[in-house]
Amino acid sequence: MIVHTMQSRLAGAKAEAFFGFMINPTPEVYAKWLPEEHYEFHLIKKGKDEPVGNLFYFDQNIGKKFRMKFCATIVVAEQPEKIVFQMRKFGINLPGFLELEFEDTQGGLALTERIRIGFRGVGRVFDPFIRIIYSERFFKEMDAHHEREWVSLAECLAWEVPRTYKIREITPADYPQLEDFLYHAIFIPEGEEYPAREIIFQPEIYVYIKEFGGKDDCGVVAEIEGRIVGAAWTRIIPAYGNIDESTPELAISVLPEFRGREIGTDLMNDLFELLRKRGYARTSLSVQQNNPAARLYRRLGYVITDEKKDHAGHDDYIMVKDL
Repeated sequence: MIVHTMQSRLAGAKAEAFFGFMINPTPEVYAKWLPEEHYEFHLIKKGKDEPVGNLFYFDQNIGKKFRMKFCATIVVAEQPEKIVFQMRKFGINLPGFLELEFEDTQGGLALTERIRIGFRGVGRVFDPFIRIIYSERFFKEMDAHHEREWVSLAECLAWEVPRTYKIREITPADYPQLEDFLYHAIFIPEGEEYPAREIIFQPEIYVYIKEFGGKDDCGVVAEIEGRIVGAAWTRIIPAYGNIDESTPELAISVLPEFRGREIGTDLMNDLFELLRKRGYARTSLSVQQNNPAARLYRRLGYVITDEKKDHAGHDDYIMVKDL
């Protein structure tokens, strides 16, 4: 197997913005992204567990000598830290992978791009043939392309920084929509079927929104052109993440097509500020241990205080953040 790794550090860039664009490339941004070398990058077909399973088409030059045209499926998506594309041809998955890893640091976004091509084990006998195409010269051109490509995307996304959404406090008129967001807040591990919508009416789940609007209920919503696309709210209720009678438990949900745009982070930060103004000292939540969102919660200041199983037998973290 051939493995080639490239790394960059991009001042001012953010992992969520890069992750969001790579799973949902917008024509407006793509048109500005290294147009002399990039020709096409677009979604062909959505997968069942999107973004995992989403199929994309790529067409771009690598330097002056190489042109890459291929389809690829997202096989790993760990928001906002990692995406893995697997090459695909004639409906068959090929032994070629493009891995992207994003990490926010004090010096900017640390980006790792890794190409893995070839077979494992006895399949390595094909490596000499693969190297005819993916030669030393190809990877030299790829190194130079890597530097141009990601600096250019950082510049393009910088123009997208002004928020296209607004966050405001939730109102009684918004309460009926909490059923939609409660459903989308349910974590579905990769490979599992989406449950029927009726699952939200199970008492241990519906308690998160039942008769919402009490004295300890607090929430914010994200809105785009009058449409609510995300919500974060807290309640003091006997639910999975409850730790005492004075600490509100947080729930958050962003519609799938609007994820990866930092909406969730902004919702939580605005909700934290609202909770402080109301005099709360901390907030709690529960999250399945294999849910990538747990990493986001850690970055926002949550710490693990306990572990328990939920009603379905999943292993959960109980996390608390001081406000």
